[in-house]
Amino acid sequence: MTFSSKVAELKDKGFFENIEISRGIEKESLRVKNNAQLSQRNHPKELGSPLTNKFITTDFSEALIELVTPTFNSVDEVYEFLLDLHIFTANAMESDEVLWSNSMPCFIGGESEIRIAEYGSSNIGKLKNIYRKGLRVRYGSIMQCVAGIHYNFSIDDDSLRLFNKDLNKETKSDIYLGLIRNFKRNFWFLLYFFGASPIFDKSFVLGRNHSIKNTNKSDLYDEYATSLRMSEVGYQSYHQKALDIKYNSLDSFIESLKKGIFEEYEVFKSLGLYDENNERQQISSGILQIENELYDSIRPKRKGASETRPIELLSAKGIEYVEVRGIDLSPNTLTGISKSEMRLLDVFLIHCLISESESVSQSEYDEMNKNYVTAIHSGSDLDQKLSFNGSELSIRNKISNISDELLLIAKELNSVDPEFEKSVSDCLNMENKSRQLLNNILGSDNSFTENILQESIDKMNSLKGAKLKNETILENERFNSIELHKEIEAKKGVELNKYVEQYNDKVRG
Repeated sequence: MTFSSKVAELKDKGFFENIEISRGIEKESLRVKNNAQLSQRNHPKELGSPLTNKFITTDFSEALIELVTPTFNSVDEVYEFLLDLHIFTANAMESDEVLWSNSMPCFIGGESEIRIAEYGSSNIGKLKNIYRKGLRVRYGSIMQCVAGIHYNFSIDDDSLRLFNKDLNKETKSDIYLGLIRNFKRNFWFLLYFFGASPIFDKSFVLGRNHSIKNTNKSDLYDEYATSLRMSEVGYQSYHQKALDIKYNSLDSFIESLKKGIFEEYEVFKSLGLYDENNERQQISSGILQIENELYDSIRPKRKGASETRPIELLSAKGIEYVEVRGIDLSPNTLTGISKSEMRLLDVFLIHCLISESESVSQSEYDEMNKNYVTAIHSGSDLDQKLSFNGSELSIRNKISNISDELLLIAKELNSVDPEFEKSVSDCLNMENKSRQLLNNILGSDNSFTENILQESIDKMNSLKGAKLKNETILENERFNSIELHKEIEAKKGVELNKYVEQYNDKVRG
């Protein structure tokens, strides 16, 4: 069946007319002083507790803020809430600080400048801190200072039933795994349209081996790079290749996670579970300390209680949604992502969902990984060749093929949101972001850090002058998070090491 006939068939069944898309966003940003130095201050008190505030928390470091929207069926609503989170955060920060607007960090003088995030004296708070200590000893702190967008996506069960009438835990998971495999096949496409980190300050790779040769003042860059944040110098771990995750079944994915967590990995075992002061510095000595250490461009997910492990949730109830992780902060937006870009992501993910999705063989797996590396370092060169089922095709031709199919979907989604077709068309026709950013920096008298600092200051001024629409919700959550944090810390818990072992035992079987 051709793709257009597949779309026509789904249209006849009411798929596009009745579809409900749920999307939510997690967005990271570094707090940086207006002299371009990483902030050394605590997470702002006016934002509540980073342990318990469900909208505003911290990622790896105390300076790396993470903003989390609820899920919405409307692009306008999720954008409005994300913008409010930025406004609320900007007004809570010190006057000499900005939210850094690029995925790659400012100049960092050394590992000692990066304060690991802290979450208080409770066992769950200490566990989060130990996990970050483990990341530091495994990979170094500087690598953990990159920022990006995580896009959480699902569609309603009634729409999924058009793919399998007997929708249950297993069949629903299989549908989402098919989406994930197709996403991995075409992730190079998102790198072209969403990549915006072709250049960075040299301090980011201090003391590390790398392949990036071009220099500009205090910067390193690849001329046709899309997202060096996703490269071997960025948020990656070559150790995880040993897990050989192909997403062909939920059971095999869960077994790979268990293997990663519970099989001792000599490289990380040699670092020690405890530091020189006999304090815990890793949760486990496996390739993964916890499930969230899996660095991939997309992950299957399910919501649950905060102390319930992802393996438990996925095993018991299956996949609920997917988390897209390989999205750089967009240079031309206040929030790191625009409404039009959200619609392009929606259409791309629906394309992944409705396209045929065979199991991934070892040869295709190797081919996808090779395309991935090529697209990261050379993906904005439209004449660059990628490999598909053993045949080479230029990025230009492959983009043209996929774009036609995306526009077919976007046109049908106009019945849900009249902006879909125009948004997707605009995104597909706009200048490549990574090339535009690189040309702007190389064409100026300033370095990467100087350019991004000025951009960040301008955006911060815009945010501080904007009005909040969800102020009551954000203020209530700030207050409630502080009270909940106090309640958690007031409870007497078991000894920390016993708590960590109990945490591991939840999924050891």
